[in-house]
Amino acid sequence: MGVEPLAALGLFTLSTNSLRHRIAATLMAVATAAAVLVGIAAAPANADVVVASVPAGLSPANLAVNTVTNKIYVPNQSSQTVSVIDGATNQPKVLITRPNPETAVVNSTTNKIYVGHSDGYVTVIDGATNAFTSIQTGGHSANLVLDEATNRIYVPGGRGIIVIDGSTNSLSTISVSIYAQRLVINPSASKIYFTSGIQDFAVLDLATSRTTVIDVSSPGGGTTWIDDFKLNRATNEVYVAHSPQSWTAAGSISIIDGATDTATTIPVNAYPKRIAVNETTNQVFVAHFPGTVGLTRIDGRTRVATSFPLVATITHMAVNDATNKIYISGHNGYLAALDATSMTSGQIRKDQNNPNAIAINKKTNKIYVSNYETVNVIDGTYVPPSFTSGQPPIKGQVGSFYEYQFAAKGSLTPKFRVSGGTLPPGLALNEAGLLSGIPTTAGSFYFKVAASNGANPEAVTPTLSVTVKNRDIRHDYTGDGRTDVLARDGSGGLWLYPGNGYGGWLPRVQVGQGWNVMSAIIAPGDFNGDGKADLLASDKGGTLWLYPGNGSGGWLPGVPVGYGWNTMDRVVGAGDFTLDGNPDVIARTIWGGMIIFPGNGKGGWLPQQSPGSMWYGLNTLTAPGDFNKDGFQDLLFTDSAGTLYLHPGYKNSGFQDWNSAAVGYGWNAMTAIVGPGDFNGDGNVDLLARDAGGALWLYPSNGKGGWLPRGLVGSGWNAMNLII
Repeated sequence: MGVEPLAALGLFTLSTNSLRHRIAATLMAVATAAAVLVGIAAAPANADVVVASVPAGLSPANLAVNTVTNKIYVPNQSSQTVSVIDGATNQPKVLITRPNPETAVVNSTTNKIYVGHSDGYVTVIDGATNAFTSIQTGGHSANLVLDEATNRIYVPGGRGIIVIDGSTNSLSTISVSIYAQRLVINPSASKIYFTSGIQDFAVLDLATSRTTVIDVSSPGGGTTWIDDFKLNRATNEVYVAHSPQSWTAAGSISIIDGATDTATTIPVNAYPKRIAVNETTNQVFVAHFPGTVGLTRIDGRTRVATSFPLVATITHMAVNDATNKIYISGHNGYLAALDATSMTSGQIRKDQNNPNAIAINKKTNKIYVSNYETVNVIDGTYVPPSFTSGQPPIKGQVGSFYEYQFAAKGSLTPKFRVSGGTLPPGLALNEAGLLSGIPTTAGSFYFKVAASNGANPEAVTPTLSVTVKNRDIRHDYTGDGRTDVLARDGSGGLWLYPGNGYGGWLPRVQVGQGWNVMSAIIAPGDFNGDGKADLLASDKGGTLWLYPGNGSGGWLPGVPVGYGWNTMDRVVGAGDFTLDGNPDVIARTIWGGMIIFPGNGKGGWLPQQSPGSMWYGLNTLTAPGDFNKDGFQDLLFTDSAGTLYLHPGYKNSGFQDWNSAAVGYGWNAMTAIVGPGDFNGDGNVDLLARDAGGALWLYPSNGKGGWLPRGLVGSGWNAMNLII
């Protein structure tokens, strides 16, 4: 039954320096490959991206677009200028006007632009010549509105609404019964809705100059703040956002029927701040501040309100009816687009800029966003999704964590779903495309994944397959499904101690001779992929040999699978540490560096990796398996003081450094420590340790990173110089 270890047979051995160079080159290649992958992942989609950043003055404010001339007007609050951007070339011109320009509105019929200033002036710009003149209104000119059909501009003026005749620039005033600070005009009904911003809300009938107060108070009563209100011209309804003084209390939206000027109030989440209306789909969008809730969508027909979380606090938003997309600016440089049907969002950028007001040219599908000193120009082209990710790992293992991130590009960030077939039990796919979990069932599973972003067609992968292997019994050399132990005696004999599955032994048997020529013997599990547990052994010349198991307690002839292993002073079979379905090996070099040698599942290797740690002070190193049952292979090691530490494995061949902990003391009393796997059959991996007197102790784990009471499982083991 025994098989003798083979000599090197003339095959060369790497020198220390050669191995150093090979390790360094491999690690450099891994780092370069990672950098390339990051570059691919970070590449922007080919739509809803910033195509130009146009210089403007300081603090550009609300923008206005003339869709006829394709010009954009940008009041620069802190520069007393107005920038005029040519939408065809993105080239700006600067007009020096009055201080504090804040708002612009465009009459595309007359090609006149009206700029409201916070000091009570309105500047009138001739869009053909850029000549301008200023009018002193004395009102809240920064909140002016325009009736293009009548060519009149309205300015809130406290107890009156100031009217500018666009033909003559002459002024008149209509008295109102409540304080007017902000306006919304309904041109088709000849009505102006206005508010003081606190509690009071009214409508002015322009035909009769009659003011009617409308009750838009919150259902709970008390003082409310009116932060925004918008008109839906298609339905003749006005939506009013109001909230109590407390930011945490629920807010409300009052829906005013423009025919009767009566309000219906529906509750929404706290502090509704901004409103945008899609008149084509009859949907209303409410942004909340702070952004814990994000966005509420109201169906204008059914009055049903649905909330959606967002990653940023919204400051401004605008709807493009033509593409049914919402553009959102927010705190900390956040700028995003969102499909109003699927509510699929895509981040356009997040940087040091301060995105603020948004204007849309629906004819050219360009979106303009003001920043601190620039205006970003966004191409709003709608592009269907397409996958940029490849094939997920085709192998997994019961009890071992599995993860893969699907990726797709498009005009909006796609949402992902399983479109056919069945995922392996224990795995789940979320909307962001992360397929992850701990497989619970062995077998082959077939499925497809779809990505959608509101544009047709959606993207669908070919049929994907994942084969989940049974839980690896790394030390089962007899093929009976139970954990075994190997030990080498002083004369080089190799002995198999079959486990009985309950923490005890079946009769031992010798399975090899001459193994004293090996400086290290490692139990990697099924290294060559034939379903049987194998051995790896390095001789004193540094050659690493693979001894395939025959599944009956013996070995097939050894073959060399590596050189230069005499530069490693601690080597363990780590199980599937890299989470690709294949067993791996972890070793510490004589210089203190830790290296991961991933197996390829066929008796060879994939490029080696480094977790980036130096492991000085390590006395013993053991790979017990998944010690804390989180789906990752773990390491246990002792220091010179005898403290036993758990170093939990993690994704991407890393370690959970934040979760490392001492799990035992006094282990320097032990002369050998081995992780056999689940030795007592309770589903948790265990340790075996030999003391100086030759007693062998079983330390059962509790599956939570700790221990159950130890038990004596053998004596006389000091006759063995190596336990595997």
